Amino acid sequence: MPLRKIILACFFCTSAIAEPQKPQEVDHIVTSEPLNYAEKIHFQSKLLNRSVAINIYLPQTFHQASDQQRYPLIVINGIHGAEFFHTLTGVVKHLSSVERMPETIVISLNEGGDEPETYLKGMWTHTQTEKFNAHGRPGTYIKFLEEELFPYLKNNYRALDHRMMIGVSTSSIFPLYTLSNAPDLFQSYLFLSAADILGMGPSSEATFIDEIVETLQASPKQKMTLYFAMADSDMLKDKRYPILLKTLSKRLSPYASENLKLKIEVINYENHYGAFIKALLSAIELNYPQARWSADYKSLVSQPGDAMGNIDSFYQSLSKEYEFPILPRATRWRNVNKLSYLTSYLRKEGRIQEATTVAKRWIEYRPNSIDAYQQLSDLLKDQGDIAGATSALKKAIEIASSQNKGRAEDLRSRLASLSTH
Repeated sequence: MPLRKIILACFFCTSAIAEPQKPQEVDHIVTSEPLNYAEKIHFQSKLLNRSVAINIYLPQTFHQASDQQRYPLIVINGIHGAEFFHTLTGVVKHLSSVERMPETIVISLNEGGDEPETYLKGMWTHTQTEKFNAHGRPGTYIKFLEEELFPYLKNNYRALDHRMMIGVSTSSIFPLYTLSNAPDLFQSYLFLSAADILGMGPSSEATFIDEIVETLQASPKQKMTLYFAMADSDMLKDKRYPILLKTLSKRLSPYASENLKLKIEVINYENHYGAFIKALLSAIELNYPQARWSADYKSLVSQPGDAMGNIDSFYQSLSKEYEFPILPRATRWRNVNKLSYLTSYLRKEGRIQEATTVAKRWIEYRPNSIDAYQQLSDLLKDQGDIAGATSALKKAIEIASSQNKGRAEDLRSRLASLSTH
């Protein structure tokens, strides 16, 4: 074939390939919106004379709950806290939703608590450094938590004084310092992947293990939970790590009691950071044993006595044990252990007066619940209290008018029907 024809043939082939395609018909529209599960605040501390960056996660029902609902607090420290914050909040959200633990506020101290002078004692073979110099003022940082941050969380987020501190790897140094210098600031201390840190110490003579023992000796009756976990792969990295773990167990075990819950374990088939979730689940079970924590509402109301009284008795006992107020669940996702289900269950059982009491408590805990007022209206109607049923339904309509216009219209129809009785 002549060269000119070859060039022309290639040109037409290229033109055919390069011809722009017509845009396809789109028969659907895709939109997006962000999913927000937490917020970051910058707390301007007068004591520290600087801004402190903190992530805050609130329970899903926080904005629907009444002021009676208050929450324990989990604090995770440092750069590891910022890194594992999302993982931690996911676990807490799930376990609290299935009532394996209380609904809880989670915060991360993103820059970490200030750290004391720390002697490495040769635990890090990759460095010749004898010690870490003090980073900031750890004593003042404890005062910042105690006098500024925790009161702020209490006043603005209904946080309780019941707190858990988590330290991971090198971010365990400040929590270890806090345990030794202000042990009652937290009721639970969790130390994960910190075998090397335990071998370090605040002086050339003492290790952090020595400091923990001294703390337990000084306050033998103080209620506290201590949890230590290391990955099995970490134990193989340095022959001193298993020795430290054995020493920790030997020296702390004599103090284990009803007041001191203690668990020291190796997480099998995991690496340094991979052990985080397994260790966290184990620590939460230590703090909130399933056998004690999870309530069976139908079983409780089947016992002799008033339904709401039986439920209250269970939670009052739990509150006394944990030393903070724990309320019955008003609502829960796809679970019958909640006041909202119990109201309809008791009504079907013909226990109308008891169902009414439960519905009123549901409203007490969720004052803007349309469903709660509607069910109360139905129960009052069952008892012939048309005035009370009307009042409850009007309240449901008032709430629905700002939350759900369609629902408000349906309720107005019910109100018109109720008025004919």
